[in-house]
Amino acid sequence: MLIKHNAIDTLDCEEAIAGFLCEAKNLGETAFYLDCIAVAAKARAVNQLAKETGVCRKALCEMFSAISPDEMPKMSNEDVSRLAKAFAPAYA
Repeated sequence: MLIKHNAIDTLDCEEAIAGFLCEAKNLGETAFYLDCIAVAAKARAVNQLAKETGVCRKALCEMFSAISPDEMPKMSNEDVSRLAKAFAPAYA
């Protein structure tokens, strides 16, 4: 049985991101390394968004990895409002 794994879930600090990229670079495959850089960028954005909004990082990871609305995490109206304000303060 395969288990769905999202690397962003484990990249919760700058040290984890640096280690992840170092390991990816050591594999020597450019396309894979570029994909890992994209994952690291998403993780850094999630980390920053969690800090800015106070919304749980785990909930953000679940939200961004959801394939369907049924997989979306349950969030309070306050959390949803904080996320909206982070992206469009004038409209939230």
